[in-house]
Amino acid sequence: EQKSENSDSVINFREVEIVIEILLKVSQIVPGRRVAVITPYRGQNRILHEAWNQHKKGLEQLELAINTIDAFQGDEAEIVIYCSTRARRTTRYFSDYRRINVALSRAKNKHVQKINSS
Repeated sequence: EQKSENSDSVINFREVEIVIEILLKVSQIVPGRRVAVITPYRGQNRILHEAWNQHKKGLEQLELAINTIDAFQGDEAEIVIYCSTRARRTTRYFSDYRRINVALSRAKNKHVQKINSS
């Protein structure tokens, strides 16, 4: 966890790097899929968009949506990457079971497929 310089929003640059690595692999393995990256924090959403802008060329094979969990409510995607951003202490956000339900139920199908990270 890190704090954004411009606000109190929580960010995590390492998580963003990992998400981009996963998205690049997904775009090679299953191009053309609708993929969502969701996060509870606006600051993390902002830096995810910045990273996406830097890697657009490698991600053009995906129909990509990056947003906060609240903004993504009611939408779905074939693949959903859920960013927790931090896990050091109990937070008001993760104590709200309705939000967790929204976050974990955005995938169209509930199948799990492992993507090798090698």
